[in-house]
Amino acid sequence: MSLVDTVKNAFVPIHREGYPFIAAFGAATLFLGYFSSILFW
Repeated sequence: MSLVDTVKNAFVPIHREGYPFIAAFGAATLFLGYFSSILFW
């Protein structure tokens, strides 16, 4: 068993309907991270 197989088996597979939520929170994180220096100077 390789390390890649071990890592793949450790995580639960993501449901198809969960990808939009992951993308939305990722975009919000990037957006707020980019503007954090402006908001919290």
